[in-house]
Amino acid sequence: MYLAYETLPAELRRAITGLQCKHDSSRNSAGELRRGYIRSGRWVIS
Repeated sequence: MYLAYETLPAELRRAITGLQCKHDSSRNSAGELRRGYIRSGRWVIS
């Protein structure tokens, strides 16, 4: 992962500086909400 980041163009590295990504299991590979999860506003509740 470090090598992938370090080889990005400088402009792209600047563009993504400070961004965060949260991984969770609430959605499947098609982007659909998994069974047992409920969408409530911005949040997904299990």
